[in-house]
Amino acid sequence: MAISIGAHVPHGWKYDLPRGLSGAEQWKLMKKEAQTLEHLGFDSCWFYDHMVRFPEKIGESTFEGWTTATAVAAVTEKIRLGHICLGNSYRIPSFLAKMAATLDCISNGRLELGIGAGYHEVEYKQYGLVFPSTGERISRLREAVKLIKLMLDPAQDAPSFKGKYYSIEGAHNFPKPIQKRVPVLIAGGGEGFTLKVVAQLADRDNMGVNYTLEQYKQKFELLGKYCGQYGRDPSEITHSCLREVIIGKNQDDVVEKFKKYELETINVWQPTLSQKRPRITGTPEQCLEQLLKFKDIGVKMFILYFPDAIELKSLELFAEKVMPGLR
Repeated sequence: MAISIGAHVPHGWKYDLPRGLSGAEQWKLMKKEAQTLEHLGFDSCWFYDHMVRFPEKIGESTFEGWTTATAVAAVTEKIRLGHICLGNSYRIPSFLAKMAATLDCISNGRLELGIGAGYHEVEYKQYGLVFPSTGERISRLREAVKLIKLMLDPAQDAPSFKGKYYSIEGAHNFPKPIQKRVPVLIAGGGEGFTLKVVAQLADRDNMGVNYTLEQYKQKFELLGKYCGQYGRDPSEITHSCLREVIIGKNQDDVVEKFKKYELETINVWQPTLSQKRPRITGTPEQCLEQLLKFKDIGVKMFILYFPDAIELKSLELFAEKVMPGLR
């Protein structure tokens, strides 16, 4: 697989939409950004699957991820579409398989099906969803991916499946996806359970945003060992890297962005300032140098988040100065 470079379309979960605008006006900006990504030559655009921002803030928009991806599919032509990542327990897997087949047809075969076990407990509480233990959520994920793959298989006209948590009986899923095999990306870096599900069932992995380069390398190695246990060639799984990117024309520009977007504040997912989220930061030359290190350890798919993406300038600078060097 050639190097693939994608970017997130801001849709509110990270407070990345301008305040004071209506939802319709915010959507226009999101649409423009997605179309700009396609125009600039990005290979894919990505969406979060969250209903509630953390920390919560009443009145801040968070657009639903699947609806947003479908809307973007209708206003683009070439760029691939994926989620980091669909919460398995937000939708029953049989219905998600129907949604996936439909979106793949609408987009003419551009879907990347990203899925994970789910973790954002506040959403479950607010939306009346059951929040099982970590072990059960991962067990449900394994079962769900098996079921979804069965329903997306073009050779299966009316598949049946009976598991501990989910079942289908002669489920019709027409129209079938355009792609003969919709790629399934399984998100999560948990070494005891999640990586085993990745090794068994994924076409792509995604370890998440909080790990360092060395931690990524260690997890890739462990994933390779798990692949051996399931009789899979590790090369069957495409390594991806999820990273926030703060890029500026010069160092002063980078410093100004850190101040403007409050990027020096504590990372709410981690307990101390000394554990701030690893990022790709600097001038185009510095960003390229950092990203190439991930390429060197086997990453073939970059999924990038630009805090200032809605302004478009960082995307343009990255496409012009960094993207050619990555490919």
